[in-house]
Amino acid sequence: MSHLPIIRQFLHERLQINPDSVSADSTLAELKVDSLRMLDLMFDLEEKLDIVLTRDIPAVRTVGELDDLLDRLVAMKKS
Repeated sequence: MSHLPIIRQFLHERLQINPDSVSADSTLAELKVDSLRMLDLMFDLEEKLDIVLTRDIPAVRTVGELDDLLDRLVAMKKS
């Protein structure tokens, strides 16, 4: 399941980024997602998806990598 719509919504609400301009290949750096915004995004995702993000999660550079990470975390929660 893709979480791209949730990621796009966050970027639109917090950074006024046009959701249509965000693709899986978009880098977080080019979208101006700094470390503080990333933390804000992670907290928001934890709440919306009812998952727990730990310190040992791998660093993500693109929206697609973040989407893949969320897929794995949601799948782990279900199992």
